[in-house]
Amino acid sequence: MPWAVRFRTTIATAAGVAALILACLIGALAVVACGWRLQSLSSAIPALFDDAGRFGSSVVSRLAGSASEIPATLFPVIGLTAIWLLFRCGELFLISWSRHPRDQFFFRRVPLHVAVILTYGAFIFLTGAVLQALIEGTGKSAGAVGYSVLVHLIALFVLVVVLAGLQYLATSLKISVELKKLTGPQENWRRLWLDLVRFAMAITVAGCILVVSRYMPSVFDKESAKSLLSGALAIAACGLIGVSALYAIGLLFLSILRVRELLDGRKFADPVALEARASINAKKYAREEGGNNRFQNHLTSLTRIKPGFVHGVALRATLFAINLLSRFWFNVGTLGEIPTILSARWVLIDGGRRLLFLDNYGGAWDSYLNEFIDLTAVKGLNAIWTNTFVEVEGKEGQCYGFPQTSFYFWKGAQAEQPFKAYVRESQVETIAWYSAYPLLSVVNINTSTAARQSFSEPLAACEIDAVVQNL
Repeated sequence: MPWAVRFRTTIATAAGVAALILACLIGALAVVACGWRLQSLSSAIPALFDDAGRFGSSVVSRLAGSASEIPATLFPVIGLTAIWLLFRCGELFLISWSRHPRDQFFFRRVPLHVAVILTYGAFIFLTGAVLQALIEGTGKSAGAVGYSVLVHLIALFVLVVVLAGLQYLATSLKISVELKKLTGPQENWRRLWLDLVRFAMAITVAGCILVVSRYMPSVFDKESAKSLLSGALAIAACGLIGVSALYAIGLLFLSILRVRELLDGRKFADPVALEARASINAKKYAREEGGNNRFQNHLTSLTRIKPGFVHGVALRATLFAINLLSRFWFNVGTLGEIPTILSARWVLIDGGRRLLFLDNYGGAWDSYLNEFIDLTAVKGLNAIWTNTFVEVEGKEGQCYGFPQTSFYFWKGAQAEQPFKAYVRESQVETIAWYSAYPLLSVVNINTSTAARQSFSEPLAACEIDAVVQNL
């Protein structure tokens, strides 16, 4: 097994950690650039917890009528819990609003991304509030006896029972989707309930730890622990600022690309006009629809790169990103969720003036392109080919652009017929190509590969049954 496949998860984790470190550095630079001091972030953490505590106290007062019986250290936890739930519900609502690739447009995805950033930010500070309550409460009742001990034991027993019930509910929610296929709204509610149950389990575990810690002797200096926690949360705040800054830069770059898209719409002809030529071009590639090539086919596309600095930089950056993803993530049988691709390669030729696309795929040409349109891979396809155009011979050098995208990633290939006509016009007939397994489909190859690899791994009984069925 190639090392990139074996250590796929490790590489992804390392890349995520590197991205977080970069975000923290950018956030720190942004803080300094605004004239602030990094130490001021640490001093702002207690003030943030105080505000969250006042909000939590108001929430408890509205729900229970009185908050006098709850320790003050728990109010920040309650307040940040309410904030996290608010952001998480908004995130799930926005996900359900634009779940299918055909419904995912720029002005629908931006609020979702903002909600995700806010949700993670609230969760980070909620974790900090729990740790602060743990630091404050550790050893507070050490050596105590009497009525309070009995109350805490009863509370701990109740928390354990609640945790067991939540675990049962979480398991039921996870397997419910396997027993019955749910509609879109039902699946959204299931995911929301599962998230809430898991979150309640985390809070319950935190409650158990807080109760137990009150009777454990303190083995650390509380002031030092608070300072360390404030520093860690300040670093997390820098990371959130850095992520927000990078996202803002990305939005600015997409806005520049949108201006270029509008200008290209005036310069290049609409590919809708190529639909009349699609039937003419299709005759050249009738071999793809059957005969000896019903398992695998080959597609060669040759397009021209649109002139301009923005197109050149955007295309090279996109190809670089796709190259990294294909090497270290999409290396286990699919590319962008498309299971029928055997191999795909984009190459800049003629000094960067033309783009060559070479692709081996399974099945018919038409159904293969439909997978690009209907799956998330359409965003990568749009990002590449929106920088290209084709020149039609016999029409006085008429140039036709790729179906117009919106903010680089959206629309484009989702205009199905113009997209297919554009591909037909750019396609070069291929007489022969190499195939390692000419009589196997991509699904067969992936299944055989998985079976071969399973022979050298320890398997559970259910996994052995699956291997035997594949054989």
